[in-house]
Amino acid sequence: MKRLILTRLKNNIVCGLFDGNVPVEMNIESGDKPSLLGNIYIGKVKDIKKNINAAFIDIGLEKNCYYSLEDNSFPYYAHGLEKEVPSVGDDIIVQISKEAVKTKPPTLSSHLKFSGRYVLVETGKNEFGISHKINIERKEELYNLLFEKRPDNISVIVRTNAQNAADEDILAELCEYKDIIENEVPKWKMRTAFTCVKKNEPYYIKLLKETPLEDFDEIITDDTDILCEAENFLLEYCPLEKDKLKFYSDKSYSLSKVYSIEKCLSDALYKKVWLKSGAYIVIEPTEALCVIDVNSGKKITGKDKESSSLAVNKEAAYEIMRQLRLRNISGIIIADFIDMKNDENRLELFSYIKAIAEDDKIGVKVHGLTHLGLVEITRKKVRMSLYEQYKNAYNECN
Repeated sequence: MKRLILTRLKNNIVCGLFDGNVPVEMNIESGDKPSLLGNIYIGKVKDIKKNINAAFIDIGLEKNCYYSLEDNSFPYYAHGLEKEVPSVGDDIIVQISKEAVKTKPPTLSSHLKFSGRYVLVETGKNEFGISHKINIERKEELYNLLFEKRPDNISVIVRTNAQNAADEDILAELCEYKDIIENEVPKWKMRTAFTCVKKNEPYYIKLLKETPLEDFDEIITDDTDILCEAENFLLEYCPLEKDKLKFYSDKSYSLSKVYSIEKCLSDALYKKVWLKSGAYIVIEPTEALCVIDVNSGKKITGKDKESSSLAVNKEAAYEIMRQLRLRNISGIIIADFIDMKNDENRLELFSYIKAIAEDDKIGVKVHGLTHLGLVEITRKKVRMSLYEQYKNAYNECN
């Protein structure tokens, strides 16, 4: 049974997705410093760095934010200004597309994204895509329904939730975002610098909006404010799923204790992860990449070491992909598996890693297995890692 657990720990909201009693995803939203990802601001250009083809823009945070001039070809200038390349002093409408990561400031974009339950709309592009999880017949229906109705210079990506949704609901959502782009964005251009013109919803609402609710058997919370917001969302968007929302009211034994939330967080921050076989993996995040080492422990013994190595490697591969999702580790990941001499075994392991990587809703690419047992994996970097979320929420140092 898959459960989404929503609770508060020390004024921070913890979202935990559990498959049975096993945590699959953990996220922490700081009560004092909520995530800024997706917020839209009027920013002021403070510096242009021609050597890296980038600008640094002040949106009212402690640090100026990074803005790629190469990736942003359609800036939304404030106060009627129109030109291709921004200059120091210009006011631009920008959205936080990536949170601050370690020493790097947040990344800004002029391609404004509006993420709905059925469609994701992005300005400044002209693309159309449909989730690969939607069946072929429905894809054709959605293409005929939406392709000609999308606004000019707007990208539309159809989410998995559209598989069983009513056509009128999908069209209504697309029209809602079209109205924002055509009627609200021009009004934002008249606002002053450092103003937040659109604030993103709490992470748990974003999670409910973007995830097919068939993935959850239950949504459980012990917080009345979270209950109210989640209930309002479900009544508006998914009334048939509202019975999945449960309120946990036992005061003698808290919800966080029932699901060992604090232990799950602690385990997810520890670098060593034991496997059932007795082998283990070591996860070492660095500034540039994350290195993961597979250790056999005392598991590989006897004559058929090759078969034992393959079995341990496959067990480790499954756990590595679970840990990447659980800890939200992104960027470049190098996994050092146990050496295998047999080419067929290496190919089997590589195919297995690619197959389980497809279950991750965040873009993951697996880039080959070397004779030394090294696998390079890249995972899209957007939200902070769980470790950084924890530091942010609990004000901890390294």
